[in-house]
Amino acid sequence: MNIKYLSLLTGINAETIRSYRVKGLLKPVQGQNGYYSYNLEDYITLIHLRKLRSFSIGMDMISRYYLTDDENELISIIDEEQSELRKQMAQMELELRLLEFEKRHILQVGENGQNIYLLDPIDEKIDYYGLYDSDHIRSSIELYPDIYAYTSPTLLISKEILNGQCTDRIIPIKAGIGTYMHVINENHIPMPTNDYVVIPKEKCLCQVITLSRLDQMNLMMLKPLMDYAKENRYVFISDTTGYLLRVQIKNEQTLFRFRIRAAVRKED
Repeated sequence: MNIKYLSLLTGINAETIRSYRVKGLLKPVQGQNGYYSYNLEDYITLIHLRKLRSFSIGMDMISRYYLTDDENELISIIDEEQSELRKQMAQMELELRLLEFEKRHILQVGENGQNIYLLDPIDEKIDYYGLYDSDHIRSSIELYPDIYAYTSPTLLISKEILNGQCTDRIIPIKAGIGTYMHVINENHIPMPTNDYVVIPKEKCLCQVITLSRLDQMNLMMLKPLMDYAKENRYVFISDTTGYLLRVQIKNEQTLFRFRIRAAVRKED
């Protein structure tokens, strides 16, 4: 049969069939006109190839699988593929958990709207703000390429400002990245040596804010948070951390929507 008919029977495109022939996986007969004629054996081989490819087995591995006559080698190839699939499954499980974590934050904010609310202790959090030209970040990425999968953009506003008077003025803020201490420990992520802030495992007061700049803001945006703290006799015992809920492009301007929180305790 010709390649067009074989492609129709198997659902494998002609270019892929040609590549299998070049790799020596198919054995068609070449006629005097230069065209190849495929037979039943080639058809069955292609069906088997298609099954192996459905397992996400790479072509290099399939070539080894087809060209060896050692059963132990066949078992070794399958073991390697199983190991790789387990790694992929673990990565997919991680991605599912991270997406669920992302969704939970958005839902939590949606339930509370723009209201100020208290968040129960989760874990000690480490936020790092020395991002630009940072040897620490570069070395962390080299040691742990997936570091950004475990971190989230954060926002620092000092506790001194939060415990002060709320007036109509511009205050400095910082943007960085942060994660929980248990994530650092479980994944052996290097700890920063400077420019970091520790958010203790304490009850936190939260507010959602939207910013167009990440180096300064008007303090009046935090009036609901600061008023709530004073009215309920809370003292801020940490700088803020943050969770970037979304980045939005609106009217050609980039907006950053953060859920910020800072640890609080009741005044004595």
